[in-house]
Amino acid sequence: MRLNLSIGQRTTLGFLLMIALVLVASGTGLLYTTSVEETVHATRSGVDQVQQVANLQVAWLNVVGTLDTLLLTRQIGLIDERRGQLTDFYAQLQDLQRQTLGSDPAMIERNAAIVADLQTLGEELTLVTREIESVALEGRWARAQTLRHTDLASLQRRLNDNLDRLTANIRADVAESVARSAEAQSRNRTFWTITAGLALVVGAVAAFLTVTSVTRPVRALVQVAQAIRGGDLSRRAEVDTRDEIGELAEAFNSMTEQLSESIEHLEERVSARTRDLQVAADVSRQVTTVLDIDRLLQEVVTLTAQNYNLYACFVFLPSEDGTHLTLAAAGGASNDVLDLSGIESIAYDANPSVIALAARTRKPVTVNDVSDSKVYLSLSALPHTRSELAIPMMLGNRLLGIFDLQSTEPDRFGEDDLRVLNSLAEQIAVAVRNAQLFAEVEASREAAEEANRIKSQFLANMSHELRTPLNAILNFTGFIADGVLGPINEEQRDILQKVIGSSQHLLSLINDILDLTKIEVGMMDLFLEEVDMNAALNASIATAKGLVKDTDIELRVNVEENLPHIIGDKRRIRQILLNLISNAVKFTPAGTVTITAQQADGAIYLAVSDTGIGIPADQQEIIFETFRQVKHDLPETPGTGLGLPIAKHFVEAHGGRLWLDSEVGVGSTFHVLLPIRAPEFESETEPNVQATPGR
Repeated sequence: MRLNLSIGQRTTLGFLLMIALVLVASGTGLLYTTSVEETVHATRSGVDQVQQVANLQVAWLNVVGTLDTLLLTRQIGLIDERRGQLTDFYAQLQDLQRQTLGSDPAMIERNAAIVADLQTLGEELTLVTREIESVALEGRWARAQTLRHTDLASLQRRLNDNLDRLTANIRADVAESVARSAEAQSRNRTFWTITAGLALVVGAVAAFLTVTSVTRPVRALVQVAQAIRGGDLSRRAEVDTRDEIGELAEAFNSMTEQLSESIEHLEERVSARTRDLQVAADVSRQVTTVLDIDRLLQEVVTLTAQNYNLYACFVFLPSEDGTHLTLAAAGGASNDVLDLSGIESIAYDANPSVIALAARTRKPVTVNDVSDSKVYLSLSALPHTRSELAIPMMLGNRLLGIFDLQSTEPDRFGEDDLRVLNSLAEQIAVAVRNAQLFAEVEASREAAEEANRIKSQFLANMSHELRTPLNAILNFTGFIADGVLGPINEEQRDILQKVIGSSQHLLSLINDILDLTKIEVGMMDLFLEEVDMNAALNASIATAKGLVKDTDIELRVNVEENLPHIIGDKRRIRQILLNLISNAVKFTPAGTVTITAQQADGAIYLAVSDTGIGIPADQQEIIFETFRQVKHDLPETPGTGLGLPIAKHFVEAHGGRLWLDSEVGVGSTFHVLLPIRAPEFESETEPNVQATPGR
């Protein structure tokens, strides 16, 4: 008879059987353990009782020993010690009386009689010791010796006999208990071994049957699955069990049927998805390569219409005033020219109109049967339309247009088509926005370039126009100040010197602006020659001495002698040094300015250090930008923010490097490294470099 049990029921039954056998084995083991514990308890109890007998005998010997010492030394004070020992003897005797001596009634009765005799002996011992004490106190030591060797010795022999008998009885009882326990342990051990072996056998048989009942049908399922994986979809699982595996086999057969049906239509779906991916890839390629919005949209609608075999495909873009949707691109699957009359522009609030509705709701609108739709607008230009899908092209919350697709087949646009075409519309929206942004950026760039060109041209023209009359003012004012045109008083000379100073400052400013303009338009030329660096430094140091005159600044010079000559523009190198020195003096109210120059690995190292206000770390980059200055609280520090940018450009034009180290409240150091002969200066084709034999 076959039991139709589920896998869970079979597994539960096997586990219950195993648990029952384990419980039986555990109970046997518990009995065995109990026997061992009883043996240990009986042995420990016997040892304790023997120890108590020994303690009683020791207490008796202590009493006898004290009496012998008393009779030998005749020290009356030992009588009190003997009394304490006698008390200890009685205490040991009482402990022994309270014990149950033996494991069976006969043994207990014999041992109780012995203990009673010991009690009687204890009483007689008390009488004899008292008599010996009394005789000793009277000084009759001979009588005391007689009592010790007659009455007391007799009592001691009887006591030892009783203690020996009691010890023998206890040991015999313990041996008997151990023997009984060993016999019980042997029986329990044999029973436990049989039970454990039976549990192993039954468990192995139950496990084998359970595993076999599971693995056989599973193996059959695996064989069918391998056959189906190999392409044989006609195979079915044949499992006649009614358990979970049988249910699994039925579900497996059902899935195989569905798989077989699905594969029949798989090629068609794969072809459709391949087409979708190809169209998406083509559109993505157009998005990244075409920035002309008209060309881009035309290529997109043509690709879509041809690949999806659509009757027509359109892209509408919002008008500038947002009231209309204007046709931007149109295409069809055939090469026939579409008559687009009536759809060049669609009002935003047009009704009926699938396109206008999609624009207003900003959600895709699908009409799979235009003959039964209230939102479809019939057009004579598209008489064969049977279904239409309008998808808003969104970028965030912004509507960039409508992607409209029309087909000659009813029910043309399903969920899969909507998902793919909606993704395509998103890509088109990104492309449209990119093209719009590119057009805006191009327009802005052209406007900025034109404005910058006009500004640079204006500054260059104005600098030239201002510098000519300013030079005349400087010359004529100098003539008057020198008395060439007649005598002048001190007040007039002082005023004329102020005019000359202001004019020179203005000329320097105009020269900086002119230099900056030339740099920006790429017209700054370097006149290369052999430059004596010591001479250039001496000239700059002389100017620096004039700058620190009548100030609280100490000028320090650390210039290496016989510096090598370098190839460069002498005037621009001096301009670099003077810009750095004047900048250090300007921002050092009091302290030191140090000029350093030395040769370093094929280059000239220059440094201008000061103990001025310093530059914050977050502003150390902007000082090299034009018309930018560090924020500070120093009064009377005029400037345009051009000196350092111009100096940095001239250093880099020489193939060098300019950098700084600064700490607020400590000071700043500007470092310059100029190559002795820059590699680019050796090229005969280097632009904006003019070599001269000397100046």
